[in-house]
Amino acid sequence: GNIYRKLYYEGENHEDNYHTDARALRWDGILTKVFNLKEEGGNPPLRSEKLMKFSILKKKIQKLKKDDNYDPESPEAKKLIKELNRIGKLIDWET
Repeated sequence: GNIYRKLYYEGENHEDNYHTDARALRWDGILTKVFNLKEEGGNPPLRSEKLMKFSILKKKIQKLKKDDNYDPESPEAKKLIKELNRIGKLIDWET
């Protein structure tokens, strides 16, 4: 729940005294070296749970679309689409 900045320089904050230059690292190196995350990908159980919810919602929407009476303006469809978009943003997926 907290973010801290690991000091990767000595003395004042100048480019010429960095131990690690974040601009030269890949994204995973920035996460592990600068932010000191132990593993790439954040919280795997939480992400898996969100991916599962996303998948279930997507299937429900597809099932509604297969029905001849699908109405995207119906309260049920609106609710499903809103939740799909919300979870999609959380996991950084296009919806």
